Amino acid sequence: MTSTHLLARLVRECLHYPIRLTLAMISLIGLGGAQLALPWLVKHWVEGPLVDGGGDIGVLLSTALAAAGMVALFLFASRLLLASVNQRMLERLRSGAVRRLIRMEPGRSRSLATGDVMSRVFQDAGMLSGFVELVLKRLLGDGILAIGALVMMFVLDPLLALVACLMAPVIGLVLAAIGTVIRRWGGVAQREMGTLSVTLQEQLQGFTTIKGYLTERSEADRFSSQNASYRHKVVVAEGWSALLVSSVFLLAAIGFIAAVAFGTHRIDTGAISAGGLLAFCLYAGQTVEPLRRLAEIPVSYT
Repeated sequence: MTSTHLLARLVRECLHYPIRLTLAMISLIGLGGAQLALPWLVKHWVEGPLVDGGGDIGVLLSTALAAAGMVALFLFASRLLLASVNQRMLERLRSGAVRRLIRMEPGRSRSLATGDVMSRVFQDAGMLSGFVELVLKRLLGDGILAIGALVMMFVLDPLLALVACLMAPVIGLVLAAIGTVIRRWGGVAQREMGTLSVTLQEQLQGFTTIKGYLTERSEADRFSSQNASYRHKVVVAEGWSALLVSSVFLLAAIGFIAAVAFGTHRIDTGAISAGGLLAFCLYAGQTVEPLRRLAEIPVSYT
């Protein structure tokens, strides 16, 4: 089964819970909208009560509290609903795997390694534990936030937004290149953990045989070798992940500083207000982290 077919299969599994899935999507959309509202309220606060005392600060504060409450509510609802869909999908997959195993002919079932079967039912299913959160939350939730923040940047100052977007292709190339490496090494590490689990299961089942043939040292060395291999691959994957985070931070910081410098000049010309520049910077900051998380979406769950 290819990665594309596997992804389609997992999406179909999620569709068995349409109500929860729909409510989760509504919560993610609401969460993105509430997060986008907060910088706009900051803009009005800077341009009004903070500068000249004008405007109704009570209305601004009550609106800000309402927006913060909506963020908290939608955040809670989306996490709970996504976890519910995800765990129900895993429950269905595990039960389906066991039903197929039980229906097998005795001869075929005895040919399967017990450790491998245990690993596939529990370990492989466990690898999918973040599927809904990774794909749905990041594609929908982070996508809405990043696109919405970018739109608001153009609303505030199209020229400044265009200048800031000059860094987007560079950041995109870094995300694509390093993100691919991270996913590849993450998949290798997951397979190594499966092999390690199978090895231990086989050693526990063949404990008497190991003692009888005096192969304790070789078996311990075999497990230690596989364990070291797993550790090495996890560290490599984490190293690439750290490089991705630091590279995106550096590039975003450079772009942010350039945007602030150019925006300050735009304030002097009257093209944008100080509150508008502050809101612009807040929206720009909201685009960086979602883009980084989008690059971590795995393309394969095998």
